[in-house]
Amino acid sequence: MQKILVIEDQPEIRSNLLELLEAENFQTYEAEDGSEGVQAAQENLPDLIICDVMMPELDGYDVLNLLRQDSKTAMIPFIFLTAKATGEDLRRGMNLGADDYLSKPFTRTELLSAIDARLSKIKTFTQHTEDQMIGLCQRLSFSIPDKIFDPLDEISNISEAFIQDSAVIKPGDIATLGRNIKVNANYLQRAMQNFFLYMNIEFLACNEASLEDLKDSITMRPGDFIFMIAMQKAKQAGRSKDVKVKPENVQVMIATEDFKKIFEELLNFVLAFSENETPIALETFVKNDTFYCSIQCTGNSLSPEMIEQISQAEDLTRGFYEALDPGLGVLLAQRITELYGGSFSLSYDDEVSLTTTVSLPIKSSEL
Repeated sequence: MQKILVIEDQPEIRSNLLELLEAENFQTYEAEDGSEGVQAAQENLPDLIICDVMMPELDGYDVLNLLRQDSKTAMIPFIFLTAKATGEDLRRGMNLGADDYLSKPFTRTELLSAIDARLSKIKTFTQHTEDQMIGLCQRLSFSIPDKIFDPLDEISNISEAFIQDSAVIKPGDIATLGRNIKVNANYLQRAMQNFFLYMNIEFLACNEASLEDLKDSITMRPGDFIFMIAMQKAKQAGRSKDVKVKPENVQVMIATEDFKKIFEELLNFVLAFSENETPIALETFVKNDTFYCSIQCTGNSLSPEMIEQISQAEDLTRGFYEALDPGLGVLLAQRITELYGGSFSLSYDDEVSLTTTVSLPIKSSEL
């Protein structure tokens, strides 16, 4: 049974309301003044509150204001009962978070219609929230890197070798085993960092308020950031001569750390995908009020299934990216881009040339 709290200081009206609601199979609670009503709402957490406006001490507006400040009662639908409902009264109530007004006297049909509308709305909202959380949990479970156990197994095996064969391990072998531990530990660290960042992004995508705040972020001189990241990654890979960058700068609507993360992961990917002494070209440009960065490289041939996915612009899932890059890197770059209202695409041609394009909105004052 759905629970309704009636806050009304006139006994006859309160009694009539309770009788009507109980006849409609609602579980009811009552309060004869505002203070009692606030306490009853906090103790019983009803599905809906019907409250008179004009009451001594705490009036209906005071009750609503107090309940909206309490996280436990803030989302409960709230219907005002009033003998007067001027434009100023309506604005005041709506500003405090009232869901509806009923003017006295009202009919049974008007009351039940208002209740049904409010309960249906909160049911829809609750279902939408639940669907979002289910989808989020599914995406997170699918996003866990399958190969996360590979470096753990390798580290475990090397550790076992140190324990079992410590007496016969040669000095030169110790250095080799140590380097293998470091490589696998670095890979594992990156995979876990990406996974937790991916989780954070998925939670942000479900929080509209946080998402809107995030979209107010700005990165200054993005072309310079891309140039610095590209040169750093190329140097680490011993491929400084392979990477060429044509940067262009404009204010881009994205947090700087997120912007850097996109291109750090994409550079990791293209350097791993392409062969040594083959060119990697990065170009940034502005078109139609949008910032673009295109990264082109030549690498190993892709399977026919993967080429088909790219050519048809199908949804490129984690499974697709795993086949290109062992980890969440490219998928993470895509999700960050989309989080800020940008787009992410891949294209592939017969010459085994792969092009990744990222677009992001620019600051309006730059138009």
